[in-house]
Amino acid sequence: MFKTYCIIIIFLIGFGTTNGLAQTAVLDSLENILQKTSSDTAKIRLHIKIAEILSATQTAKAQKNAQKALEIAQKYRLTTREVESMLLIGSLFFQQNKPEKTLQQAVQALKIAEKARDSVLIHDCLVSMSNYYMGQHNVKKSLANLENSLIFFQKKQLNQRIINTAITLGNVYYQSNEFKKAQTNYELALRYVRPVKNHRSLAMCLGNLGNVCDELKDYAQAVRYYQEALAIYRQKNRKFAIAWMLGNLGATYYKMQDYNNAEKYLNEGRTLARETQALEWLLHNYEYSAKLAEVRQDYRLALDFQKQYLSTKDSLFNERKTQQINELQTRFETEKKEAENLALKKERTLHQQIINTQKTYNLLIISLLALVSVIAFFLYWARTKLHQQNTILKTQKEEILQQKEEIQEINEDLDQKVRERTAHLSARNQQLTQYNFINSHKLRAPLANILGLINLAREVPDAIKAEDWLRMIEHSSQELDKIVYEINALLDNDED
Repeated sequence: MFKTYCIIIIFLIGFGTTNGLAQTAVLDSLENILQKTSSDTAKIRLHIKIAEILSATQTAKAQKNAQKALEIAQKYRLTTREVESMLLIGSLFFQQNKPEKTLQQAVQALKIAEKARDSVLIHDCLVSMSNYYMGQHNVKKSLANLENSLIFFQKKQLNQRIINTAITLGNVYYQSNEFKKAQTNYELALRYVRPVKNHRSLAMCLGNLGNVCDELKDYAQAVRYYQEALAIYRQKNRKFAIAWMLGNLGATYYKMQDYNNAEKYLNEGRTLARETQALEWLLHNYEYSAKLAEVRQDYRLALDFQKQYLSTKDSLFNERKTQQINELQTRFETEKKEAENLALKKERTLHQQIINTQKTYNLLIISLLALVSVIAFFLYWARTKLHQQNTILKTQKEEILQQKEEIQEINEDLDQKVRERTAHLSARNQQLTQYNFINSHKLRAPLANILGLINLAREVPDAIKAEDWLRMIEHSSQELDKIVYEINALLDNDED
């Protein structure tokens, strides 16, 4: 169980633990760049990098940087960086022994990845969720997520993800005491990591393979893996990891009964573990140092190491208990604060709902008043328009009636004129008839007499005296004159 715990710790910390000066220099450099850059995309990467470096030593500060990266990513809807930041926050919660929050972050990230339909991000989330399941000893779920993701990453040839997933899968199998399967996955990760020369992942694979070989009692191979990992850690001056490797080498040499090498590595590892205050490695070191002293029959030294082992165990126990108490206290205060915030949020929500409801009612009332005003205006306008139309119609009716009366009067006058004209025409016709009669009968007779007398005077001999002829012509002329007078009188009556 101790080595299982060590594997998980080293996997999460990786190369995050470096010497203080080097870490401070790197952080100062990154924070200086962060202050100067104006690119939000660059700020996200810098916040994430700073969070990764601080993850082993300053979890709270690391979490602030990861949260800041998440806020910027959410602002600009950068899905990949958003998911990456969430998963980093989840891993920090895992280090703080808050698996529920780890799962919560992974689930939220998974929803975003599924919405974006990004298969790579989806499997990144599944791998992160497997850490939660591993911590909860739900091996079945953890393995299902990891194996599916590993197959997917291999198809996509995403080497770094293959390495990380294979290492995590190896850790789950190691925790389940399935050392052969753990070895297979660590070796798979090793095959991918050697060509890319990723020292962090390489040293991690080598150390984990050393642990597996130690469990399988292949001590010689375990030593080779430990030595190679130790060389990398020494080169990078990772004191925390160096103490881990030295302690493992000392324990393995003890199992091989190579007590001189065991003493050499245990002594060096113990000194470095004290320096870095790595109580887990120190506890492991004291255990095998006591066994080594006992084998050499140095019982006083063995007793001393045993006392230090028990003291360190108590310290570690107390430290863990204190840490657990602090974490419980922090969790209680956090949950209390969250509950208060939730209650306040609910109160604000309720208040906002009341305000929104009041606004809705006010808006409804205003809308109804506006509608009533529009309807009233429309009715007034329609009534005015109707009144105007009625006035126009009344005027037109009066005009029509007046025109009707005028027409009626005109018709009556016309009838009178027609009657008068008809009577006039009748009288005229009668006059014409009389004229025609006079012309045909009365006027013709005297004229015919005169003409006859003239012809007779020409034909008859001078037996008749001229006076007789003149008397007869005079008589006929007087008759003709009388008839002409009648005609004139008749024409005068016609003009009247």
